[in-house]
Order: sequence, then structure tokens, then C-alpha cells
Amino acid sequence: ECIQGTAKLTIATADVLTLNTTPIEIVAAPSAGYAIEVVSASMKMVYNSTPYATNTALVLIASTANLYQTQTVIAQSANAFSKFEPENAAPDNIQLVDNAALNVTVASGDPTAGDSDITIYVTYRIITL
Repeated sequence: ECIQGTAKLTIATADVLTLNTTPIEIVAAPSAGYAIEVVSASMKMVYNSTPYATNTALVLIASTANLYQTQTVIAQSANAFSKFEPENAAPDNIQLVDNAALNVTVASGDPTAGDSDITIYVTYRIITL
């Protein structure tokens, strides 16, 4: 049994600049015995005036995981719409976690510059473990 869903989240510039320090939940944790698996995800950014710099790997990750499920890059200097790709393009490196929310974060540290809001679209399924 699995339940499918979609989620959309717009992240304001100020929050993008603190995404590693403060990840943002995009899908709430399911109950015990279930995990969230990302089916597909996309990112839309309407470029303002300064590109995001340093730490620009935007990822979707279970709230208590060490390995993220998907990633894209936010270092564009123009309007962008991009798909998230699996971590290292190796599905065996993806970590699903029991009863954990799905978060948006950046992989290594907070971006050092940038001023564009970002919208995340995700299709996911909740699977029984």
C-alpha cells in the first residue's frame, strides 16, 4: 500500500539564505511504519538581481537522514526551472527514514549571497516499511 501526494512550497530569499541552518519542512512526517519517497521534484526561481553563491546544492531529505533523496542547483543568474536529480544518480545512496518529515535544505552550509524566492514542487509517495 502507498499513498501518493503533491506539495508546493515557496521559500523567501531570507529563508533560502539560512536553509542549511534551518531546513524547511515540505511534507509532514507520516506515522510510524511509513516513509516518504520522492517520486519527482522541480524548482522554479524568478531571478531578482544577485545569484546565490556558495552552498548552492538544494536538496530534499528526510528530517533525520544523513543522505538526501534528490538535488538541484540554485546558482542561476536568470529565471530558472529545473528538475531535482537523484543523489549521485545512484538510487542505492538514497535514504528513506521511518516516520520522518521531508525537508528542503542546502547540502553543506548556508548560501553566502542571493536574493530570489524559490518555489519547490514535489510529487511523493508514502510507503509502508
